[in-house]
Amino acid sequence: MEDHKYSSSGRKAFLLANGQVSQVYYPDGRVAAVVAQSNTGNGDKNKFYFYDRDAAGTLVCSLDENAVGCANDSTGNPEGMRLVMTKTGGLLSRNEGTILKRWKWDRKAQQSGELPDMPLRICLNDHLVLTFNGRDDIEVRFVCEGVSHLFQCGQQLRRRQSYLSTCEIVRHGAHRGKLIPRIPTKSLQDRQRDLVQEFAALRNINKPASRNIRHNPEVREVMHKLEDAFEPYQERIESGAYTTPYLDGEWRREAFEKTMAEVPRISETGHETGGPPTHAELCGVVPQDRLFAEAQDGRMSPLGPLPVTWPTELQVRQELRKINPALKRGFMLRSASGRYSRDLPVHVDLQGLRKLPPVTPATLDQTLNAHPNELVVVVCLREDDQLCVRARQLFEMIEADLHTPSTASGLAGASSKRSNQNQQDEEAMNIPPTKVYSFAMTHSRYMTNRFGVQTLPAYLVFYRARLVRANVMGARPINIIKERSPPRVLIVDPADFRSQLQMEKLLKRHHIESELAISTKDAIAHLQFRASITTANAITFYGIVLLDASLEPTQARAIADLARRTAAATERGAVIVVSMLPAGSVARERLQGGVLLEPAAEELIASICDVATTKPFKSATLDSLLERFDQHLRTTRGGDAAEPEENTTHYGYKKADLVRMLKLASRDAQQGTFLPPSFRLGMQLSANRAVFRGVRLER
Repeated sequence: MEDHKYSSSGRKAFLLANGQVSQVYYPDGRVAAVVAQSNTGNGDKNKFYFYDRDAAGTLVCSLDENAVGCANDSTGNPEGMRLVMTKTGGLLSRNEGTILKRWKWDRKAQQSGELPDMPLRICLNDHLVLTFNGRDDIEVRFVCEGVSHLFQCGQQLRRRQSYLSTCEIVRHGAHRGKLIPRIPTKSLQDRQRDLVQEFAALRNINKPASRNIRHNPEVREVMHKLEDAFEPYQERIESGAYTTPYLDGEWRREAFEKTMAEVPRISETGHETGGPPTHAELCGVVPQDRLFAEAQDGRMSPLGPLPVTWPTELQVRQELRKINPALKRGFMLRSASGRYSRDLPVHVDLQGLRKLPPVTPATLDQTLNAHPNELVVVVCLREDDQLCVRARQLFEMIEADLHTPSTASGLAGASSKRSNQNQQDEEAMNIPPTKVYSFAMTHSRYMTNRFGVQTLPAYLVFYRARLVRANVMGARPINIIKERSPPRVLIVDPADFRSQLQMEKLLKRHHIESELAISTKDAIAHLQFRASITTANAITFYGIVLLDASLEPTQARAIADLARRTAAATERGAVIVVSMLPAGSVARERLQGGVLLEPAAEELIASICDVATTKPFKSATLDSLLERFDQHLRTTRGGDAAEPEENTTHYGYKKADLVRMLKLASRDAQQGTFLPPSFRLGMQLSANRAVFRGVRLER
C-alpha cells in the first residue's frame, strides 16, 4: 500500500510503502532518494540510491545491504572526496583521482591499511550529506525546505556473533577434533513452566491471592491474614447485603455491640454481692429497653420525646437541611471562582518609597520631644508578617511624599499632580507635617506594656509627646476588576483524533475553555445547552466555532446559523465561524498568521464560514483568530465592547485613608483633644468591615 506525505508548502515530499519511506522528492518533483528491498532478504534488508538535483538525475551514492557501493561529492568543490566500498575493503580519494586511504575490513589481514579519520563527512550535493563512522554506521541526511529525513545505510546483518565464538572442541570419541556449536535453547518443559509462571503473574495482578505467592513467605502470611479479615465483607458484598450507600437504622446497635465485645471482662473474686453488672451499667450507658419504656410512658427529655428507632444517616441529613436551608450566594461569592490572579488582580503602586527610620524603647521619648510642632507616627510592625509588610509600604509611600517639596506643604499645602491615576484623590494631596518611625515588636514588649498594643499592624500618633490617635490597620486593599474573558470555542471535527488532541492542548495552554463535538447532533446539543444556561455571569454563546472542511454544507450551515443566533441573543455576543482545511492542502504562501488569504467558496464550505485555516493550527493562528474575534466584536457591539470594565470597590486601608487619618489627628491636636494617659489599645479588629454569623460589624 502506497501513500504520499506532503510538506508544509503543499508539495509532494515522501512516498510511503507499507508505512516506510521508499522515495524522497526535491521541491521541483525530481527524485532525491530511493529505498528498494533486497532480493536476497525477507523484507529487512534494503538498498539505497541517491540522485543529484539536475535534469539528468545523476547518481551520487549507491549502497546495498552489505555496505557495498560508492559515494561522490558533486558540489564542484576541488577538495571533494569519493568513497568506494567493496566486500573486502574500501578506498577514499580526491575527485581528481588522488588516493588518500585504502583499507580492508578484516583488520587482522596482511596489509589491512589504515581507516579514515572518523567521522568522515562527504557532501553529496547541497541537500544530501553522508556521514561514515564505520561499516555498520553509515548515515545519509536529506534536508530541503523544511523537509528532513535520515537514512541508516550501514551493513545490515541478522546476527553479528559467529557460531565459532560459542562452539566447543570434542576432545574424545569418534568426533574428536570437530567443532560443535552450543546454542542456548529451551526444552518443552521449560517453555511450559515459563508460560505457567507468566499467566500466574497476570492473575496476581488482576486478583492477587496468598496461595500464588511462593518466593516471599512473609508477604504470603500478611496476605493470608488480610484475606481472612476481609472474607466476611466479601461474602456480604457478593450476597447483596449492602444495598444502601448510607448507614441504616441498625448502625448504632451494631456499633454498640462491637464496642462491648472489646471491653475486657472483670474476673470474679468470690466476695461480690448482688447481681452481676451489665456492660452498659459499667460504661454508664442507659439500657435500650429503659429508653423505650420512658418513651412509651410519655416522659420527655430536654430534646423532646425519645425515639423508638434511631433515624438513618440520610434521614438525619434531610432533617438538618430542612431546619437549616442553604443560604443564597451573593454576587461576590458567585464571582469568586478561585482564579484570583486572573479575575481579581491586585494593583499596588510601590514606586516612590522611603525607608522608615527605626525607634527603640531607649530613644522613643527623645524622638517624641524632638518634634514639638509636627505629628510623630510610630508604626508597630513585625518583619515576618505579610500585613505588616504591606503597612510598612504604605507608610513608606507617605514618608516619600513628605520629603517631596510639592507635597509636604503644611497643614493646608497646595495640591500637586500625580503621575499615577490611583493617587488622584484630593484628600491625599495635602499631608500635614509628619515624622514616621517604625518599632520592631519582635525585639521588645515595651509598646505592649506601655500602650497595650496586642494586634498588628498598629500605629500610634503623637503630638508634643502626647498620644492623639491609636488604631489597628486593616487588610490589604483589593481592587475588583472585571476583565474580558477569552471567547469559548466549539470544535466540530468528526474523525481526526490527532488534530483534536493537539488543538485541545493548545487551547488549555492558553486558558481557553472549549468543547468537542464529533457529529452535527453533538454540536447542536452543545449550542442549545450553552444558550439555556441562566446562571449569572455565565457565557451563553461560543465566540469561535471551528468546523472541519469535510462537513457537508447543509450540516455546516445548520451549526453556523444556530451559533450566530445564539450569539446575537446576548448583549455582548459575537461569533466567527472557521473552516479547518487538512494540513498540506494549502500552499504556505497563501497563509498569513495561519489564516488563509482570499479563500475560495469551497474552502469556506460553500461560503458559510468567515475564516479558513489549516489544522492543527499553532499559537500564531490562535492569536490571529482571537484578534479577528475582537475586531468582529467591536464592529458588531460597539467600539468599547472588548474593553474590560473596572470597579474601584475595595476593602482595607489605602494611602488616602492614612492621609485622611493624619489630617484628623492634626485637627484633634490643634483643638487639644488627646487620649488619656491610661489609654490601652488592646485587641482590635484588623479589618474595617466584617460579617460574623450574619451580623455586619464595622470598626
